[in-house]
Formats: sequence, structure tokens, C-alpha cells
Amino acid sequence: MLKDFRETLAEQLRDPEFRREWDAMEPEFQAIKSALAAQDEKALSAGAGARDSTILKKSDRG
Repeated sequence: MLKDFRETLAEQLRDPEFRREWDAMEPEFQAIKSALAAQDEKALSAGAGARDSTILKKSDRG
């Protein structure tokens, strides 16, 4: 059976070295989340037309 991302991550996080590296990346993860949230907020405040183009951009990101 194929594992999903969360299962694989949970396994890898049990490795102390992997966990240290993962935790060290937290500030970068937060910066990315903040940038995406700001983009969403900008689109919402701009109206439906902008919101539609943001949805398309997100789809393109995968």
C-alpha cells in the first residue's frame, strides 16, 4: 500500500537528525504561509475577478 505524505513525514520525524532539520525550517514555512495568506487577502479585498485569477495561480502551483 502506498503511504501518503503525512504517514511518511510522521515516520521521518522520529529520526532525531531529520527532526532537527525539519524544525530548523519552521521560520521558512511560516514565511511561506504568511506570503500565501497575504496574497489571498489581497485577492479577497480586490473583488471576485482578482479572486478568480488567484485561484488559477494556486492551481498552477499544484
